[in-house]
Amino acid sequence: PQTAERKESMVDPLAELPAFHIAYHIPPNRSEDHYALEVLALVLGHGDSSRLYQTLVKKKELCQDISVGTDDRRGPDLFSVWAIMAPGKDAEKARAEIYRELESIAKEGVTPRELEKAKNQIHASFIFGLQSNMSRAKYLAEYQTYWGDAALLRSEPANFAKVTNEDIRRVAGTYFPATNRTILDVVPAKAAQGANP
Repeated sequence: PQTAERKESMVDPLAELPAFHIAYHIPPNRSEDHYALEVLALVLGHGDSSRLYQTLVKKKELCQDISVGTDDRRGPDLFSVWAIMAPGKDAEKARAEIYRELESIAKEGVTPRELEKAKNQIHASFIFGLQSNMSRAKYLAEYQTYWGDAALLRSEPANFAKVTNEDIRRVAGTYFPATNRTILDVVPAKAAQGANP
């Protein structure tokens, strides 16, 4: 297991602006904590009204865009924050704001409205995702292949619905220490050339 923060950088020849990716190790998909982390990801970084978008894009104007999500792989997973910086802004300042938000949630959780909204978004996405025969077949095949039982699909809405604010607080406190994160800075090739003439 990871025992210290890791930091790497890469040069992207196609990037116009600097960006960064923060990843935290989390438990496998379909575990109790994973459901809470998926709900939290929506609260933090899904859409213009999410916490990090409001703070980093709208209020502080440090980033041009930010998103949060889980990788949803089979086996151990990652909770990821992806941010594209605003021109001339400091990535360290943006990361400090993210860490502050995560620490705040570990102490206080999220608001009842945020929790309800995130769970409603997940439920709506689930229902809309089952509208066509093709999408239903895809979901059933996925659950049969990954988890050995297509019928598990029926329990998914209930698994998300039972996530509580205490669950959110607990997973934020458990999985977001500095020792569990890896940071990747993405540097545009032009900026890298300017730094190394």
